[in-house]
Amino acid sequence: DEVMSKYKELYDFHKEQLSHIIMQSISPTISQIQEKIKQLQPKCVVIDYIDLVEVPYNKRGEYEKLNYISHSLSNIAVNEDIIIIQISQVSRDYSRNQIMDLYAAKGSGAIENASGKVIGITGDSENSKKKVTMFKNSDGDLFEVDLEWNPSFRLIKIKPEVGYNRIKAVK
Repeated sequence: DEVMSKYKELYDFHKEQLSHIIMQSISPTISQIQEKIKQLQPKCVVIDYIDLVEVPYNKRGEYEKLNYISHSLSNIAVNEDIIIIQISQVSRDYSRNQIMDLYAAKGSGAIENASGKVIGITGDSENSKKKVTMFKNSDGDLFEVDLEWNPSFRLIKIKPEVGYNRIKAVK
């Protein structure tokens, strides 16, 4: 793979732009996330993925766990005035049926309820064409955009065909 063969070269080239990114590979608790945010004062935090966040033992069942995580992260985002991006898996049923909508995420009711925005990315792993869809936007319009992945770590917007706009409002 071209990207992997040039990984070191790419990293060295972009090292300065990436130096602010901190990765943690151990599953954190909400308290640990909050402490790290207070310590580092980031503008944006990405939780990949929210099922890996540890929850108190009294939170049972997928919905209750994800509800606790999503609402806790939402409260932190508001209180600390930062953006928190929560990444979730697609539920098995939706994945098998190749459906992506507001309710496709695992524990989607809890996520949708606590989120100001819900975005989905669809596409086949064997195909470079992807679609980004805004399923919920509490302060703006919904839309979808066709993109093409390339190995330079950039998504390129596919130019619309004559007379057809690929960026459109979703009703």
